[in-house]
Amino acid sequence: QSSLLYDPEDISLSKGFNGGHWGTLMPFLKACRKQMGEPHRPTTLSQTSSMLSSIRGPEKWPSSIPIDELDMGLVSGAHKWDVPILHRFPMSETSARNNLASFFSKGLHRYEKDRSRADLEHATSLLSTHLRIGTLSPHTLYHTTSDSVLTYEQKKTFSRRLYWRDLAYFQLHSFPKMRNYSIRSHYQSVEWVTSSSSSSTPTTGKQDEATRRFDAWRWGKTSYPLLDAGMRQLYTEGFMT
Repeated sequence: QSSLLYDPEDISLSKGFNGGHWGTLMPFLKACRKQMGEPHRPTTLSQTSSMLSSIRGPEKWPSSIPIDELDMGLVSGAHKWDVPILHRFPMSETSARNNLASFFSKGLHRYEKDRSRADLEHATSLLSTHLRIGTLSPHTLYHTTSDSVLTYEQKKTFSRRLYWRDLAYFQLHSFPKMRNYSIRSHYQSVEWVTSSSSSSTPTTGKQDEATRRFDAWRWGKTSYPLLDAGMRQLYTEGFMT
């Protein structure tokens, strides 16, 4: 699995408490290392380039349709929220490697103490988007971190972030319904504000309570400063610290 350090199907966690509860980080991390060993090193760029140059395409390409005819979602309305995202993340391997180099030179050595500071530049790596779309391999990030000259204590937390990421996929593999249902059943009884809980009706012309609250969150107008700052940063810069 090039998108993860380990294939979720290959990992087995024993029941009970083993240095942590089932499905928490440390039992998962230890199981990965014991059963699968260290994540493999990615192929070098030169090896990849050589391999790709030797590949020949099919004699006849399969039929397809133009991109314009695909039923894809389009950004509509006056607010083009996709523009700052595309500006911050050009979606290229070059951009990913530049982000990686910038964080390792300016942020990694501060990560242990600054990672929770939403007000500081380089407090986070800005690499999650590249990991998600595939312009940066988790194996590249893992071994770049491992090969860093920083001490174990200086990079301990950051080095575990990829295991947290793999753990989320492992949990989804173990509980495929968790996209829609909580894996902790008692959370299913949590009550949410819905349109039906509002006293406003369509005939009044007033916005229902669920929509009002959702729009306040979406546009950074909840009056909770840190929450609002994060949403406004997302719209302005294409990323939320």
